[in-house]
Amino acid sequence: MNKIQRFFLLAFIFANTQYYLKSMTITVINESDSGPGTLREAISNVQPNGTIDFNLLNSNVILLESPLQIHSSKNNIIINGDNNGNSVFIDGSSIPSGGGAILSIGAGGVSIENLTIQNGQGGNVTTDSPGGIFIQNSASCQVSISNCTIKGCYANGVTQGGNGGVGAIYVEGGNEHKLENLIITDCHADGGINGNGGKAGIALGNSVNCLTINNCQITGCTANCSGSGIGGTGGIYIVNSNDSTISGVTISECEANGGVGGVGGISIVASINRTKIINCNILGCQANGGNNDSGNGYQGGVGAVSINSNFVNFTDYMGSIENMHIENCQANGGNGASGSSGGIGGVGAIGLLNVITFININECNITGCQANGGFADGVQANGGTAAILIDNESSSNFVQSCNINSNNAGPNGNVVVVSNKSLYNSILSNNIFNNNLNFDEDTFPITLLPPNNPNSGNHYQLAPTISSALLCPCGPDGGWQLTVEGKTPINASGGQNRLLIQVFFSKPCDYPENVECNKYIGSFKWAPDTEFTSPPFVIDDPSDVVTYCYIVLTATNSNGNNKFADDDDWGDTSMISNPQCIFVS
Repeated sequence: MNKIQRFFLLAFIFANTQYYLKSMTITVINESDSGPGTLREAISNVQPNGTIDFNLLNSNVILLESPLQIHSSKNNIIINGDNNGNSVFIDGSSIPSGGGAILSIGAGGVSIENLTIQNGQGGNVTTDSPGGIFIQNSASCQVSISNCTIKGCYANGVTQGGNGGVGAIYVEGGNEHKLENLIITDCHADGGINGNGGKAGIALGNSVNCLTINNCQITGCTANCSGSGIGGTGGIYIVNSNDSTISGVTISECEANGGVGGVGGISIVASINRTKIINCNILGCQANGGNNDSGNGYQGGVGAVSINSNFVNFTDYMGSIENMHIENCQANGGNGASGSSGGIGGVGAIGLLNVITFININECNITGCQANGGFADGVQANGGTAAILIDNESSSNFVQSCNINSNNAGPNGNVVVVSNKSLYNSILSNNIFNNNLNFDEDTFPITLLPPNNPNSGNHYQLAPTISSALLCPCGPDGGWQLTVEGKTPINASGGQNRLLIQVFFSKPCDYPENVECNKYIGSFKWAPDTEFTSPPFVIDDPSDVVTYCYIVLTATNSNGNNKFADDDDWGDTSMISNPQCIFVS
């Protein structure tokens, strides 16, 4: 073949390739619900691996009269809603209420980009019928929703006792789906009177694995209920999902109030093997208990993150919550009628509930959260847990390097609680300070419940006792260093012959009685039930020398199975010791 023949052959191949690619792209030019050039016609005619784009000249809004369905034969299609630099709006306000999701996806490999889905009306439901986008079971894998906005969609339970559905996005089944760069706002899944709240933002059906939710914003969504119902989930709901990742997500001002409070931010139910929540923010979410004019107030729920197995005994979760910022979340109890009681507080931030194991809570900031009790006849009910509750046989979890400050749990409330046969939970290297609790002598930032009981959290591991704490300018280059003497406790669960002793600054010199402070200094290993002199700890911040007047310790035994620890399998962490005044030489 000579050069001229080769040139004409290549030109022929290029021309036919361009024609083929153009034939696989359908352009929407009509913003009507149906008919020639509409999105509905394009979805009907597009072939697998094809693309739908837009060139709408009159309006960016497509007002639907009935939902859109991508059938299972339309694998690997792309719908790109970029209309000459503007997003196309798909509006469901003319779809009859309860008509279903605006867009249902039944094919695998579908990619939806740059669309705004608004005003879906999936209401009057008793199942997980969504208002916005529905990824169906037949979409077996790799559906991608990216750079989209879902707003004003709802699936409320409008009848007496009706339960909320899913407001924005429901993923019914399949694997390896991706939800990225989404804005979800003002979506609702509220329950009817005495019905339960649903899932307002994103919800996963049973066994959706390897899901990615990345860089999304969920704002102002509600799954509230009234009467005796239970609040739902304001942000993200996951059940039995393995190997999934939630990263870079911000959930703000979402609600799941009761009746009994639900979960304001993220709710994970049953198995979550190897599922990670990383670099997320949960801000100003609520799961308060409701008021009751004829009886006791309702209990608060969980303000930010709940992981709950519902007593299904999975034993190898290996999940993690890392670098999360939780701020101003609430799970307060509701007020009761005269002659009754207020509702007790729930969990302000994170709850590991019912047989949860091997969860790593690492480098999180929890601030300004509340779990106050409600009132009746001017008497306030007991508070709940302001920050983290590990409850009901949840064992071998790890809380490390967190800053927990300025939270409030009211009378008899606590900051971090390990309760009810929950064992081998390691609480290490955290700063727990300035939480405005109503302290008495039996209330501590780390609380093991019920106290002095075989069913207590963490085997009711005792704390060390301190005989002296010496602070002197005798460190390297004349810097300050601290040495502590005392006695280690016995190992509450027997076994390994070593303890990890943590050292904290505690209580500024002018501290008020109801404010605690525990600033982590360092740790060392020592044998149980033995006198000790700690290694010297260098104090890096000179201001600590004049700020703090007390030292406290904790002990953590090495009889656990903690997969997140270092060379030792650290287990039960104790409550915090009685404070010891620092002697400065």
